[in-house]
Amino acid sequence: MSFDRRRFLLQSGAFAATGALAAQAYAEDQAQQRRPPAVRGDGFGLSALDFGADPSGSRDSTQALQAACERAIGGVLLIPKGRYRVSRPITIQDSGLVIVGESSRGETGTGSILFKDEGFSGSALIEASGAQGDRLSGLSITGITVDGRGRAGSGISLRRVGNAVLDTVIVDGNSDWGIAIDGGFLCSLRGVVAIRNGRFDGKTASGGGIQLSAETRECADCRIFDSYANKNRGWQLRLAAGDERKDRVVGLTVWACQIERADHNDERVPVVGIEATDRTTFFGCNFVQPKEKHGPCLQLGGSQGKSSVRDVAFVSCCVQYNGKLAAIKALPGVQSASFQGLRNYGKGRLFDFDNSLARGSIYFDRQPEDMRGSGAKAMSYPALAGPASGA
Repeated sequence: MSFDRRRFLLQSGAFAATGALAAQAYAEDQAQQRRPPAVRGDGFGLSALDFGADPSGSRDSTQALQAACERAIGGVLLIPKGRYRVSRPITIQDSGLVIVGESSRGETGTGSILFKDEGFSGSALIEASGAQGDRLSGLSITGITVDGRGRAGSGISLRRVGNAVLDTVIVDGNSDWGIAIDGGFLCSLRGVVAIRNGRFDGKTASGGGIQLSAETRECADCRIFDSYANKNRGWQLRLAAGDERKDRVVGLTVWACQIERADHNDERVPVVGIEATDRTTFFGCNFVQPKEKHGPCLQLGGSQGKSSVRDVAFVSCCVQYNGKLAAIKALPGVQSASFQGLRNYGKGRLFDFDNSLARGSIYFDRQPEDMRGSGAKAMSYPALAGPASGA
């Protein structure tokens, strides 16, 4: 029998190809078996520990947390109690992620803590961002503490993110903002604690607790409930537009929040700065500035010439101001603001309104008992009833 070299080579090649395919299939099967399951038996979905995150804080957990977030898109990621070292931003660029931690609410976190490494570099520890011109949608972060340790960047940054929920989240010690939301839509902050964020160099304060802005697109219909901003080294809360845009923060509701005590002496930076907003309402909030601090509790309008404040209402709110300026300051750009059921428990002046404001642009539902201040012509309130006709 003659030897057919050509047929032998063809058959050998076929066997080799079959063997390679079998080896590849076996490797993929083994990798699939090693991959963490999409849903864990405890009902929490994936755990960051499955990806090698170190809850002792000894090793860098950045890569493990990033991989866990990417794998958990469309599901739930549990970050168990512990301290996790992070050296660069954890980025979220896909919709539909739920992150659940075990933090306790308060000024000191004792649960699931992500802290910035000494060499941290980036704009925020957690960054969620939608594509240019589009929004990422569906993000929930619950029970997480972000400990900035005074290092660069913000704690949590949401840019062009819709339907996001931050619940029982603590942001502490970030040199920029604790939470920065730009161009958000239907974002909700519930039970958030923002403390000791921002910078103060002895003269100028910047950053702070929470900022909502419209730098990339309009920031619309967001909510802040039952939250606490205190001792930040800049604004405690700021509503602002971008430098080059006319978009504003619109449809914001702030309900039952305690906002107080700036940890700086920059008189240009108030406790709450409302620079560019439309249809915003504060219900049952307390705004406090102690005697040794002089920035206003509330500052409406801005000095950039691009500010626009319309239809801003304060309902059943309290101010307590003991500084040397005024509890409520209104700058150019205020078109309409109203105060209903306002209570003033401070000893400082109540108001300081710019003389250029239109008459009646700031409304009180009754004549304030404390009329100490300047620019009263901008105020309006119901006229007192005169004598009954025919009396």
